[in-house]
Amino acid sequence: MAANVGGKIPQDEGLPRNYYEKTQLRNYQFYVFRRIGTPPRAWTDEAIKRARPQWIQMAVPRPARPAIFARDRAPWAPTPYRNPSAVASGMPDLDDPSFGRDPWVNQAKFMVANSKEYFNSATFQYQKVLGYGGLGLALHYRYNGDQEPKDVAMKLSLKSWEADDLRQEERAMTKLAGAVHTVQLIEPHEVGAPPLAPYYPYPNGDDSSSPGESSGDESIDRPIRPIRGSRRDRTPAERYRRAMNLERRRAEWSWMINQAGPRKDFLLLEYLEGGDLRMLISKIASTAGPEGIARIPNRVLWALWLCLVRACVGMKYPPRKFHPERFDRRDLIENAPPARKRWRAKNMVHFDIDPTNIFVGNLERPAGFVEESEESAQETPTPNPDEVAEDEDGDTAEVQAPLQAMMTYFSGLVQRWTSSGPANTRRREPEPRKRKYDVYQRDRQGNEHIFVPKLKLGDFGLAEEIKNYKRNDYYVRRRASGKTWFYAPEQFGPEWEQIPANPDGPEAGEDLVAGNYGSPMNVWAIALTMWVLITQSTPPLPPQPQIPPGVNIPQGVDINVALRQAHPDLPISYCPLLMDGGFDYIDVDLRTAIYECMYHQPTYRPTVEQLLLQAQEGIGRRYAQESDEEVNDWVKTFMLSAPIH
Repeated sequence: MAANVGGKIPQDEGLPRNYYEKTQLRNYQFYVFRRIGTPPRAWTDEAIKRARPQWIQMAVPRPARPAIFARDRAPWAPTPYRNPSAVASGMPDLDDPSFGRDPWVNQAKFMVANSKEYFNSATFQYQKVLGYGGLGLALHYRYNGDQEPKDVAMKLSLKSWEADDLRQEERAMTKLAGAVHTVQLIEPHEVGAPPLAPYYPYPNGDDSSSPGESSGDESIDRPIRPIRGSRRDRTPAERYRRAMNLERRRAEWSWMINQAGPRKDFLLLEYLEGGDLRMLISKIASTAGPEGIARIPNRVLWALWLCLVRACVGMKYPPRKFHPERFDRRDLIENAPPARKRWRAKNMVHFDIDPTNIFVGNLERPAGFVEESEESAQETPTPNPDEVAEDEDGDTAEVQAPLQAMMTYFSGLVQRWTSSGPANTRRREPEPRKRKYDVYQRDRQGNEHIFVPKLKLGDFGLAEEIKNYKRNDYYVRRRASGKTWFYAPEQFGPEWEQIPANPDGPEAGEDLVAGNYGSPMNVWAIALTMWVLITQSTPPLPPQPQIPPGVNIPQGVDINVALRQAHPDLPISYCPLLMDGGFDYIDVDLRTAIYECMYHQPTYRPTVEQLLLQAQEGIGRRYAQESDEEVNDWVKTFMLSAPIH
């Protein structure tokens, strides 16, 4: 790497001295990321000092047009995705009270012991450690105060009992209460745990506006969202008023903190026995044949894709605000509202969607479902999923008979999955554990969650509702949010080199790519997650922009120049492999959707509304090479055979 320059540099020299130099360094780091894949967070102070002769030459803003295809980009080849859980990879025994030399392990043991002392009661009891890493610790507790025991996942900070990041995550997850494809919070009183102390977030200096300003919570009677003006249009008096407002909010915060006293922060979450998508991918990949890829049925892929799309829909249109039955029940499917209500959409960005933060949930059955015998199920023909739907007026009388027929059929499937009698001569896999079912509601799409367990998005520690037309630094501070492998073009794109080194400027809030954080960024992340699932490969580093299909670039010609001259309007995707012929067994519509969701410019990507309509239709498709038997066997083997906890 060009950063390796010889010579020892004094301790206080070589690091950025001001905001301009910080911008130069940041732009150079992301240039290196686009060229060879080294992430900005991997740079040590020593590496920064040695690379100063290179990054100090970066012009800000850069006069040249952004180059999506980096020159001298390092070659890339797919790398198998092998990312087992912390438990499977030999996590230390945190229940062992003896301390060793690793300070983080010692701190984790300390927090486990503290949690037992603080939470354990006759009805709320510690079970085991689920995992730890970074700055977080996950524990398994069980509540025995009801007729049926209730398992709960507890999340703690490894730093201390007080953890602003946990409380920020709590605030984000509260906005998604009831969303079917989001991991749900559990209130402490529901499981007999101590209540949480009040939390007052510090007013952030990169956002001087009121937290509730233009939040989308305005009256439904308002026809459009109030227009938020550009920073360029603000008068000096308006800027002064906002600065004074920030100072007032900080003074109020100081008073409230002094009154509140110390806190014990934690999160209680629904316990999902199916593990995370990382574990599922690793399990699938372990069965790969000579070609290195284990095939996944199209019907399963469509079902999982619909789950991920719905999770993104929920962040844009939270069901607790938009679902017509939000006052009647808690499990609410994520749907796009009518066009007249879409102005109230939120701009929540997760910033950390990846397989480790997506969890395998349960199958669904109607309330009162009882597993029938295999013989009665065999007498019932496979239902048409299109018949199992709510009619236009929401009436249910005509759908009850098909629904009952469908559930009788699925009862037989369950019996065959768990049957151990001599009549079952098929190749046997390890017996699946007895799973509980979630309740199938009428707002689902046909057989949604009937054949394939739902996926749930979790870990909202970095999630934010991003505002428009903020100052540059508001967007700069979020460039490195999330995991390196899943950075989006809004974070790593060369357009950032056009943004002046002015923290208070308006440019990042107006650019089409740089800092344009929003729903399309969530779409990018779920598409990249699907790419990892399908290819069972680690996300490409450095990012791999693809020459559009049908375009030929002569050898030795600058790709950026050639595309600008001959095809200026063609979008560029970062999705390798899927459209190159090796995955033709996968529905071309699904592959194309994933490819388009990874376009460089956010406005070119499909919207969540478009993706939802396509995925709802996709889960109803049938494929000649995928019988019910094969699909059910696949689901049983890979998704329903996790060990009993």
